Amino acid sequence: MAESKIATNRKKTITILLADDHPMMRKALRSTLELQGDFEIVGEAADGIEAVKQALELMPDIVLMDISMPRLNGLEATNQIKRKCPNTEVLVLTVHNDNEHILGILKSGAAGYLTKSVFDEAVIAAIRAVIAGETVLPKSIFQELFRHVLKYMPSSINENTKSI
Repeated sequence: MAESKIATNRKKTITILLADDHPMMRKALRSTLELQGDFEIVGEAADGIEAVKQALELMPDIVLMDISMPRLNGLEATNQIKRKCPNTEVLVLTVHNDNEHILGILKSGAAGYLTKSVFDEAVIAAIRAVIAGETVLPKSIFQELFRHVLKYMPSSINENTKSI
């Protein structure tokens, strides 16, 4: 009886695939994430084609994905991963913060979007949030998306809300 209780109290290991074309970025992420007792880096990819291939082979819980990569960008790689591995989550970590990239990657199925200006703790917290089923967006990106939605909201919705 005691053994099964111990087994249920153990943390599940979160398997992670790092997809970024900069070796130093992958090394820094690996160093930071491996300090977490429940994170395991199962693979690294330097381009989108390799990210898709490794996601199919390794079936990680989460792919930490850059957008700007050679051979296949992160947006298309995310799209393919989500179609072929629907249980694998994708968290984007990129330098881009414009509406086109944000909307594109979210439409591709990513569960979160962070810019590379964040600190280690934010990446760790974002991974945990995505694994818990949350969508992760920094406040500044959420505000920009909200303004975008309001700007392009159909006028019929605007008319219906005036009577409220």
